[in-house]
Parts: sequence; structure tokens; C-alpha cells
Amino acid sequence: MKPKTLVLFAVAGACGLLALVGFQAMQKAQPEAKVETASVLVAVSEIGAGAVLVKDENVRFKEMAVASLPPDPVLTEEQFLERSAMLPIIPGEMISMSKLTEPGVSGVGTRIPKGWRVFTISADDRITASGMLHAGDRVDVLVTFKSRTQGGAAVTKTKTLLEYVEIFATDDRTATTAADAESNKAKNVSLLLTPEQVNFVILAQSKGALQLSWRHRMDDQLVDTGDVDEELLNELTSTAGLYDDRPLYDMASTEELGSAHPVRPQDIQDSREERASEFLDHVDETQPAQPQQPAVAQQMQAPPAQPGWSMQVFNGNRADVQQFAIVETSDESSTTPSNNWVSDGLKSLFGGAQKTSDSSATVN
Repeated sequence: MKPKTLVLFAVAGACGLLALVGFQAMQKAQPEAKVETASVLVAVSEIGAGAVLVKDENVRFKEMAVASLPPDPVLTEEQFLERSAMLPIIPGEMISMSKLTEPGVSGVGTRIPKGWRVFTISADDRITASGMLHAGDRVDVLVTFKSRTQGGAAVTKTKTLLEYVEIFATDDRTATTAADAESNKAKNVSLLLTPEQVNFVILAQSKGALQLSWRHRMDDQLVDTGDVDEELLNELTSTAGLYDDRPLYDMASTEELGSAHPVRPQDIQDSREERASEFLDHVDETQPAQPQQPAVAQQMQAPPAQPGWSMQVFNGNRADVQQFAIVETSDESSTTPSNNWVSDGLKSLFGGAQKTSDSSATVN
């Protein structure tokens, strides 16, 4: 390297060193800005809702910058004496008066909102969804009870009593203590209700059995579902599945239910009608042959339209009207119908015969 270049490097290094020394001297000459502090109450350990504040046990005073203080900090011991936390407090958090209860008030009851009530019902695996229900979840309350119709018949009904009800606690575990508790199945479930809702639940509990239906916490849409009774359950022939690919239950055989393709009620009905038509065709073949009349005699002896009657056949909620022709008896009061009357009647019943008359008498 050339001597001239070395000289330039040396001069640049000396200038940088002088600048650093001068900057440090200026920093030492300036007085340090004083930060205003205050002694405020700080949580030493985690404090649950309803827990009483005790100095040097779960809280202590600590010097903190005034600029970082909450609007209503606790500055003296008299301010938190005999008070408890309304909300959970984490370690190191500055405690404010808005998070504390009134003097002498403590326990889990401090978490109950004003104007609300907590009602507890007995629970088992069905009610607690196999132990998966926890405080803070949302449920619907259903009741199954027995009543009587206008005719005096006893029926069993299921009714949705309340919707989107918050679970306050399961046994003695609230939303703040559920994480630390063991995952044992709860035997009691406490619901957060209004005073009017408490009356409904108590009355329903005396009339029948209560059940809880678990729902998503964000699903707050209320659904006005109708009552379900035994009569409606008996009339229900099938219900579409989640993706409308298969009924929940129908009259299909075990082999059909095990097939790869879903069985629909219309396919079953068509199969029944096909089997009925085959049976009726077999009946026609077993009937004795009737003597054939000349074509001219058939035209001259064309019978007038005969009176008929109809019958309503109920298949679930669907009513099928079947019409039948009344066969006239002989003068000797013979009650034996024509040979084809049985076949025609069965065909009409299963939809295989032609409707022949307009007049009808409805039979329910």
C-alpha cells in the first residue's frame, strides 16, 4: 500500500475517535431526566375472581411510573382492605379499584351479573355431553313431559324451553377455574338465567325431564321450533340427512340399507307397486275363462255406467284416493261377485286399475 493511502486512513481513524470522545463527554454533561413514580398495588400471583386480596400474599406495593398507571390505581392499604377481585388478575398486573368488589363481598357470587340468577340442575353423561360441557358454553334447554289431548288421551311431548343459555359452572368449576381443575365428569350444571327464566325451568323440572342441547358459542340465532309428540313421530316416515343423500330411517330392508347407493322412499314405493302388479297378473291368469259373446251382441248389450265408491288410503301424510265399481247382484240376492271383481278391486287399491266412476263415497 502506498504511504499516501496509509496517511489518509490514519487521519480518518483519528477524526472518528475524537468524535466519539466528544459525544460521550456531552452525554455525561447533560443531567438525567427524572421519571416520576408512585407506589401502587401489584398482583404477586394469579388472583381468581372472588378471591380476597391479602398484602404480601397475593399483592404488594411497587414503584411504577406515573405515566403507566391506570385511571383508578390502588395507592393505599385502606383502599383494598376486605375487598376481593371481581375479575381474574394475572401476576404483575396493576390493580385498579374498578376490578375490586365492595368491602366484605367475596366468593364466586361476585361473578354473577346484576339482575341475573344461577340455577343448578342435576346432570349425567347425556346432559353434559359425555363430560365435554364446560363453564362458558352455550346450550338449549329442552323438557320432555306428559300431557293430555282434548280427547283425554295421554301423550308425551318434547319442547324447547330456552335457547342460547350460558353455563355458569359445572359442579364447582367456573370459567376461571376450569383450566386448573381435573377433567372429571360433572354431576351438576349451573345455568345463568333471568328471574323469569328460573321460574320456567323450575316448573318444567316438576313436570318432566330436562335435557341440554350443546350449541356453538357464536351461534346466537334463536330458532322457534315446534313441539314434538308421539303422534307426529308416528306420522314421520323419513327425514332427509345432512346432505339430503339418505333418509335417517325408512322401510327399506337390511340389504338395501347396506348397499352403496342410498335408498329413497320413492324407489321403495315403485318396487311395492311392481310386486303388487305381478301378483294381480297372476290372479288374472288363475281366473276361469269367460265365454266370449259376438261383437254385435257386445255392442247391443253395452251396460250403462254403474255407480261406484271410493276409499282414501293414507301412506304417512299422503292420501291416495282409490275408486271401485259397485257390482250389481242378481234378483236372487246372490252375494257372489263376478270372477274379475277381486282382481279389479286389488288392482284399484294398488293403482293398477282404471278409475271407472265419478260418483264416490269417501271412507276414512
